[in-house]
Amino acid sequence: MINDYRRSDFKKKSDEDGNVRYMFKCNGQFIEVNKEVYSVCIRSYYNMEKADIRDVKRAVTTYADLDKMTSFFVGFNKNVDWLGTIYINDIYDYIAKEISMLRKSTDRLVAECIFLEGMSIGETAKLLGIAKSTVHKKKKRIQKYLQVVVANKFF
Repeated sequence: MINDYRRSDFKKKSDEDGNVRYMFKCNGQFIEVNKEVYSVCIRSYYNMEKADIRDVKRAVTTYADLDKMTSFFVGFNKNVDWLGTIYINDIYDYIAKEISMLRKSTDRLVAECIFLEGMSIGETAKLLGIAKSTVHKKKKRIQKYLQVVVANKFF
């Protein structure tokens, strides 16, 4: 959704006496409004902007979804690394797919626990009922494998 107005459509001006005048752009012209009207309009603007950002973050997770966000970028002037975020999500999805295709079930379980769930070696060993040294060795071997396949795919 593109907002009907922008941040530049709101102005506050102070006169010589220190009185604040609230201005809002309507039909290309700034008109003076009272503080309550100004506050409601600018709050509405910020709420719509937050909703837009939230919607795009939820909707766009891969490069295939980029077309969903093109209208969002029109007039949007924030320093957000959307492409970097999407790239990371693509790598994560690829790693998850590669983990799911590991031949040994214990390797898959170790990789899921450590790389996808963020569990420690100790937590993984306890959950799977295997030695920490075994989990550590499997983690190192799987990590090297994933580094190679991700490098071949993305870099």
